[in-house]
Amino acid sequence: ETGGPPAHSVFIPTAPNPTTGFMLIIPQNEMKHTSLTIEQAFQMIVSAGVVVPLTLKLPAEIARSSGKIDMDVLERATSDSKSPAS
Repeated sequence: ETGGPPAHSVFIPTAPNPTTGFMLIIPQNEMKHTSLTIEQAFQMIVSAGVVVPLTLKLPAEIARSSGKIDMDVLERATSDSKSPAS
């Protein structure tokens, strides 16, 4: 209404109760769309970010160069995801 760029209202749920959270108004050009399913998103929310779909994990070479990720955890997660499901 103020003549600015288009924006979206985004509800950010909090863990462990996803019925609580806060609302952000994000300019459309700053939004990043993902291919997450609703189930994957709720798994991330309820686990407080412990469960992260592989589509959102950094490739190992990027993570190593950033130095911000525990490489043992990343390598275990990567090797676990490559093993066939039982």
